[in-house]
Amino acid sequence: MRTRRFLISLFAISILAMAFIHHVKAQTKSHPVMGGELIALVASESLDQNIVHAIESRGIGFRPTEQYRALLTTAGADDLVMNALKNAKVSADATFPEQTDSLEILTHLATAGKLIRAKQFEDAGKEIVAALNDRITPDAGFVMGHLQDRMKEWANGAMIYTKVIQMSPDFPGAHARLAFDAFQMGDTETAMQEAHAALLLYKDDAEAHKNMGLAMKQAGKPDGAVSEFREALRLKPDYDGVHFDLALIAMDRQQSNEEIVELRKAIALAPSEFDYVGQGPRSCEERIPRNSLDESRLSVGVYESGNYFSA
Repeated sequence: MRTRRFLISLFAISILAMAFIHHVKAQTKSHPVMGGELIALVASESLDQNIVHAIESRGIGFRPTEQYRALLTTAGADDLVMNALKNAKVSADATFPEQTDSLEILTHLATAGKLIRAKQFEDAGKEIVAALNDRITPDAGFVMGHLQDRMKEWANGAMIYTKVIQMSPDFPGAHARLAFDAFQMGDTETAMQEAHAALLLYKDDAEAHKNMGLAMKQAGKPDGAVSEFREALRLKPDYDGVHFDLALIAMDRQQSNEEIVELRKAIALAPSEFDYVGQGPRSCEERIPRNSLDESRLSVGVYESGNYFSA
């Protein structure tokens, strides 16, 4: 399995690298959201509010068809995104999405999103590679970067997001995702730079604030980290991963009551997230009295900063 994942990653990186050998033209800044780009944002599990912001602030450069809406739903779009699409400002020169990106590419990306959510990473990789084989786009690159993150291939993810940014400098979420990968690799300076770049594009990006907080904690600046985490929660109150991060800072500070409060919030918001939480220093059962939490929500109960994927 590890070998197959490596081959998928290597192949995708090679394809994206070829984009610059053949001088693929970079997209200009502030272009309307295109059909493939929107499917990529949904397929890569971007925050709903970030997707909605992209639609509302930039409009869309395509005319959605029923077939396209079905693909967006397959990728994982919920009512919030679908309503934003319904009310989006359509550019005057908009075409049907299938005229800009082939139906095959859109289908591959939508299917990849569905497979990623089901944690069928190998099959998802095949779908993305098929899309890249058809045409090299930042959309497919962004979804492949997300797949690398879900497989914890941080260096591969960082390399891919860098290529995506070179092709499309304002691709929504690319800087924030690159910041997360840099944090995972221990490159605190780059993590802060990329989180800052993300916030320059969208100051209310909760994911970017979360990743800036992770970088600040890594840099030994817990007060700054808490400030960034609190801002992320102000923007997205149900951001379960941020509650975990606050719990870890509370643990470091030996603030047991606050640690328990934050862990309870995180587990209540997303108990299923424990499926891919990493091996932490202690289990939740050790840190939290059994009578303080619903025991049914302590199915795995181990955690560690950054060792879970939180978009």
